[in-house]
Amino acid sequence: MAKLRSFDLHVVERIAPDVLILEIGSNDRVDTSPEIVGSEIESLVCLLVEDYKVRVVCVCHVIPRGYSYDEAATFADRVEILQQYLEVVLSPIPNVFCWAHRAFSHPGKDFYLPDGVHVNPAGQYHLYRSYRAPFFGHCACFKSFLTHSLHFLHFHTFTASIFSGLEKF
Repeated sequence: MAKLRSFDLHVVERIAPDVLILEIGSNDRVDTSPEIVGSEIESLVCLLVEDYKVRVVCVCHVIPRGYSYDEAATFADRVEILQQYLEVVLSPIPNVFCWAHRAFSHPGKDFYLPDGVHVNPAGQYHLYRSYRAPFFGHCACFKSFLTHSLHFLHFHTFTASIFSGLEKF
């Protein structure tokens, strides 16, 4: 979290988004317990809401790895624990919700490169369509929050990148 604060959160402060999509990367899911990762994500979400005044935070579920990834089953078990943990700890926080990328609900879909980790162009298309869904289709109650801006924060092993202009997709 210290690295995130010093290198990336200044961008959140500068942009001051009303809505933020938090995409959880999966590199640290291999050797860090799901509970530790979940606790760090909960702390980040609380920081975003309380200190940075983000009005709505969407925390995306971890995208499963494809079958060609050697440890896909073990990885899936750890991700399931993380996602259950996040659903429990984030549900009491107002205007914070978890989002599952439904197109990636099964690791056997042809959305992955041969490594089973990274998505191919078709996977990228479905992923970015999924980012739009909670705000532009399924959760009409959040449309009023989009008057200022919508931003995307990628939480990836204590680093983050902000992408603005997601509403153009």
